[in-house]
Amino acid sequence: MKRKLWMGMTIGVVALGATLVGCSSEKKEGAAAGTTATNAPKESAPAKRGNVTVSMYDRGGVPASEGSYEENRWTKWINQNGPVNVKYIPVLRGESTKKLNVLFASGSAPDIVNRVQHAFP
Repeated sequence: MKRKLWMGMTIGVVALGATLVGCSSEKKEGAAAGTTATNAPKESAPAKRGNVTVSMYDRGGVPASEGSYEENRWTKWINQNGPVNVKYIPVLRGESTKKLNVLFASGSAPDIVNRVQHAFP
């Protein structure tokens, strides 16, 4: 179950990052774009990586040997291999409404909010 959750989050963040990077690329106009007066190609600067913040439920499931929700082997892998830098904001499941309200009111809400509503009869 945890693997499916991590894979789903990874795919979602990578897809969002690809969308952000694709939307932010600039197109150069003109036939001589990318060349100088001597007709030699310009060296391009490395692509700038975007930043994304994501909320995630803190259920105390990360062992101390792995790190924390913000910094563990999976978050490092996502940030090294993904198109954007991802910052995770852990939210306790029982206090999610309260914490998210505070984050929204302070103007520091995450870019992506994972919120699951369960309907119990």
